[in-house]
Amino acid sequence: LTIAHPDFVEKVRNLDPGSVVIAEDADKLIGKRSDGNAVMSTLLNATNGIASTDTKFFISTNLPSLGSVDEAILRRGRLFKVITFRKLTAEEANRVRVDIGKDPIDLTPYGDSFSLADAINLTEGEAVTKAASIGFI
Repeated sequence: LTIAHPDFVEKVRNLDPGSVVIAEDADKLIGKRSDGNAVMSTLLNATNGIASTDTKFFISTNLPSLGSVDEAILRRGRLFKVITFRKLTAEEANRVRVDIGKDPIDLTPYGDSFSLADAINLTEGEAVTKAASIGFI
């Protein structure tokens, strides 16, 4: 079910208690209306009052900062928590690798900051992505 579906608002409002909705890579969904986001009002209507229920709506995005997010979704009562994921240092990235059973690698050629995906999946000689990440609960 996409946000453009005519029954989206009704479906979200009538979810079973304890339901979890995940909107991943939702840059266009939560971007500013002033930047042309035509679906933010649908999201706001669908989730109006959801914060007082036990339904969880998780949104993740790769927008560069909270300044890129529509202010309406950030208002008190509309969200429980904003989680900003920082990049890992080379030492932290290698610690993650060891924790999941991978060998540490020389990360010096790749700079000094790494996403969790970089830490887990990077192999020597591969380029590192530079996207920032923000998550909402």
